[in-house]
Amino acid sequence: MTKSSGRLPRLEDVAERAGVSHQTVSRVINDHPNVSKGTRERVEAAITELGYRRNTAARSLVTRRSQT
Repeated sequence: MTKSSGRLPRLEDVAERAGVSHQTVSRVINDHPNVSKGTRERVEAAITELGYRRNTAARSLVTRRSQT
């Protein structure tokens, strides 16, 4: 949970903490090759600091795959 709001961190929270766009965070999470090493490290640090975890239910709705 984020300290100030009492809710789970969102992708946008990670983007704000790392100083990048939400699309860049998505690229890091999905291991896209076109992300610089420094940016990838900042995003990964923000993910760790915030305790971000991908919402599998939301991901299933977007991809139309349940991964089961």
